[in-house]
Amino acid sequence: MTQKRQQILDATLELAVDTGIDAISTLNIAKKAGVAKATLFHHFQTKAELIDAVYKSIKSDFDFFSAPENLSFSDQFIYMWRSNLGWAIENPHKIVFLNAYYTAMSIPNERRLVAKKESTIGLYNLIVSGQESKQVASEKADILVEFIYSLFMSTALLIHSQLEITAEEYIEDSLSVILRVVKP
Repeated sequence: MTQKRQQILDATLELAVDTGIDAISTLNIAKKAGVAKATLFHHFQTKAELIDAVYKSIKSDFDFFSAPENLSFSDQFIYMWRSNLGWAIENPHKIVFLNAYYTAMSIPNERRLVAKKESTIGLYNLIVSGQESKQVASEKADILVEFIYSLFMSTALLIHSQLEITAEEYIEDSLSVILRVVKP
């Protein structure tokens, strides 16, 4: 990856976090990156392509909702929860970007749904496996995944905005809620 391309991606991430994906312009991105607008369009044909590239770079940075298969269901779930929130704590701008990406009106609905499904496929598979072995509630897996993902994102964002309790307390409390909800 060229340095200019990386500068553009970094500037896009920062502006998306500061102002929201829908509010940023390619002109502001080019200025923030210190490149000409023509250079931006040399690397990315459209703003949508650029936003998707930032999403994909974040997605390739961490394998969301995955856990070693040799663990029990419960241990896989706990590992998954802790590792995802640990990543979110270490990458606050990226977690804010992901939240913005999944809700941005300028991103076509179909693309947002596909992206979210890509990010949560490991969680979906774990839920289905847990249901098959009667370790997880029998509600529709899609509903459980959405609920778990929503609590994950809320917890991750709350950790970054609240200072009253420790991140570990947020992780433990949210994990406790999730484990009670998914029990059969």
